[in-house]
Amino acid sequence: MTTPKIQSIIENFVSELSVALVEASHAAIADALGAGTSVRAVSAGGSKSSKAPKSARRAKGAKRSPEELTALTQSLLAFVKRHPGQRIEQIAGSIGASTKDLALPAKKLIGEKKLSTKGQKRATTYFPK
Repeated sequence: MTTPKIQSIIENFVSELSVALVEASHAAIADALGAGTSVRAVSAGGSKSSKAPKSARRAKGAKRSPEELTALTQSLLAFVKRHPGQRIEQIAGSIGASTKDLALPAKKLIGEKKLSTKGQKRATTYFPK
């Protein structure tokens, strides 16, 4: 039986490993396609920074298209089905989105009863129903 501290260390390791694997696969794809500047990079702190050109980003305050929201909602649901019990920060890091971008899709999936949550605030973990 593992203690909560050991379990936390294991979960953090798995989360960081997942982010590193996603980053490595993105870099390998970018190298293969010759598009190294359009891949998101992970800083030492673990946060994502977009290297996409400004023209590809939404203007400040601009709404996302229904297609973009649908795609993000579907990828969030698929990820939670494969990796239940993760926090939104872990999910965001793994699927290459910001936690702010995942707020609306998460609320929609909870409202549609496709996701459930446990915990409060930053300790909230997500599970498929």
